Amino acid sequence: GLPVYVAGFGQGSGPIWLDSVTCTGNESTLASCGHLGISVTLSCNHDEDSGVRCSGTQVVAARLTNSISHTSGRVEMYINGQWGTVCDDGWTTGSSTVVCRQLGLGNRGTFARYGSAQSSVPIYLDDVICIGSEANILACRHLPIGSHNCGHSEDTGVTCFGLYDAEIRLVGG
Repeated sequence: GLPVYVAGFGQGSGPIWLDSVTCTGNESTLASCGHLGISVTLSCNHDEDSGVRCSGTQVVAARLTNSISHTSGRVEMYINGQWGTVCDDGWTTGSSTVVCRQLGLGNRGTFARYGSAQSSVPIYLDDVICIGSEANILACRHLPIGSHNCGHSEDTGVTCFGLYDAEIRLVGG
């Protein structure tokens, strides 16, 4: 894909978790690229937010918001130049897993309620049902984009796990 620099998709808000990211193009997740570590960085501003415009594939941008952790939050999607939410109707563990994997935040996810009646962004997806192996959230079963019967109090969120899974065993004791 082609890089998009200087907040080409709009400036984000909240913590900036990655800085000085360098990828070769062969990584399967953003976390697999070189970077200074996953933590809140103070050396960047949101006017430096980066993105990517893919060619030959359907662009499916997603993010997690409204949380102090980069591995949990309200699920939002970027469609037609605007961020919007996903309703929790029909949401499954498989749906959470797909979002976490899509974002490069691990291979497992669980549902977390992040609804708020205060949101003014559109609701893009409803009745999302994933089995867990889909490449991205739009590959799951759902109502047509923009069609829903819910309010923002039903916005779905996820908590992701498995990014740094390690097997631990005790020996000699």
